[in-house]
Amino acid sequence: MFYLLQQYLIDHEAVSLPGWGTLRLKNIPAEFHSRDQLLTPPQMIIQWQEQTETPDFSIQPLIGFLSRSQNETEEDCFEKLHDFIGQLKQQLQTNGEANWPGLGVYTIGQENTGIAFKPDPFLLSYLKPQQASRIIKAGKSHEMLVGDNQTNTIDMQTFLQMQVKPEAPVEKDRWWIPALIGGILGIAIIVAKWTGIV
Repeated sequence: MFYLLQQYLIDHEAVSLPGWGTLRLKNIPAEFHSRDQLLTPPQMIIQWQEQTETPDFSIQPLIGFLSRSQNETEEDCFEKLHDFIGQLKQQLQTNGEANWPGLGVYTIGQENTGIAFKPDPFLLSYLKPQQASRIIKAGKSHEMLVGDNQTNTIDMQTFLQMQVKPEAPVEKDRWWIPALIGGILGIAIIVAKWTGIV
């Protein structure tokens, strides 16, 4: 029963155990952390929701799946499912935890506040973050994200070159040349008058 329910959980991303609760799979996509140059892989997190009232959906699809998988009547599968849930509850009351091989462990919550589910750490042990630094080759086009726009390095360089206005040539200020000539002529006239040439 463990294997069939686990297969149903993987196929439908949720399995409801009547009178007990619901296990759901939550998909967390891969992420790249540019500051640390780390790539975290995609993950499937198992979430548990204890059933506090009657379920809002039918368990008929689950019973149909079990019936087809075991080639038995739906009534027999319904009874087996209830026996399975009863065994889990009994194991939890007796041992304080109920093990679901390959998936996780049910435990009684802190201060007896209901049932908690702790996924098996082995499920994520082979999905470790990896170092992922970008390789950029000089002169090659690389895809990049600028704001919300996807572009590449060549288009961005062209855009930036169009934005930069060429600097106007700096004209050198030569006001001092006529002043120097006027000063030299003035001194020459003074010297000439002083010496009596003029």
